[in-house]
Amino acid sequence: MDFLNQIYRRDKKNEMKKVHTFENKGLNVIKIIESLAIIS
Repeated sequence: MDFLNQIYRRDKKNEMKKVHTFENKGLNVIKIIESLAIIS
């Protein structure tokens, strides 16, 4: 049971990391679009 909990926790952490990097990429895309809008 403890072993499964460790795996679950690790998966959860990886999932959070994925979500975090995805959000950061999304923010970067928004910034790029905004800067392009300002230029044009």
